[in-house]
Amino acid sequence: MNLATIERMVRDGDLSLDALKYLIDCRGECEWLDFKQLFRLESNYDIAAFAKDALAMKNTGGGYLVIGVQDKTWVPVGLTSELPYDAKLLRDKIRRATGLDISVDIVQHKLRYTGEPRWFAVILVRAAAKRRKRRTPSPTKHDFHPKESYGLRRGEIYFRRGDSTVRLDSAEELEELLDDLEERADQDSLERDQPKTPFAVDTGTYRLLEKDYQFFVGREKLRDQLITAVTKDPRIWIINVHGPGGVGKSALAT
Repeated sequence: MNLATIERMVRDGDLSLDALKYLIDCRGECEWLDFKQLFRLESNYDIAAFAKDALAMKNTGGGYLVIGVQDKTWVPVGLTSELPYDAKLLRDKIRRATGLDISVDIVQHKLRYTGEPRWFAVILVRAAAKRRKRRTPSPTKHDFHPKESYGLRRGEIYFRRGDSTVRLDSAEELEELLDDLEERADQDSLERDQPKTPFAVDTGTYRLLEKDYQFFVGREKLRDQLITAVTKDPRIWIINVHGPGGVGKSALAT
């Protein structure tokens, strides 16, 4: 599982067949990915559970619900038929339980893993479109069966912690969530504003660490040695002539 890739897919709103295959192959859950073998919205319990998941993912920057995969074993068993739900119905159910308008989309694909082709559904929960709103978690606006253990109560905040949907219960958790949202909003803005480079590489063995790692922890000396080896060696010249006024070519001479 590559967390950076999943985050980028969520941000780009990728609901393609290739996206579904990638998510299934992750064989594990995280803040932005949750698997469910079945998905129903026939009871108040079902609606509350889905609304909590959707609200938690929205408050954590968006995410995917993949339907048709066994929880914990990650076996792609699929569904015998398409789910009878569209995006409007999903949004209506969330609004009924939380009082919030959350952007949700659903796409269903057919895949063959064993035997006959089976249906799989991908539900994408989007974060707030405006950067300012992405910095603040959304609490529920009204009660939904508040006396029941599964119910939602006005003012509750849900978020994702690892592979679980949890309710915020302390000031420390709120502070941590706000810090995460602030950092994620800044990073998202930076990546959107940064121009594409022709030298960007998505895959390969050139990295010292996986893309999941955001910091070069505990290897400052090695990092400095690497930077010195690349930038100070007079035998290495990297010429980048891409960009405004460039001729669209690059050369690497040693």
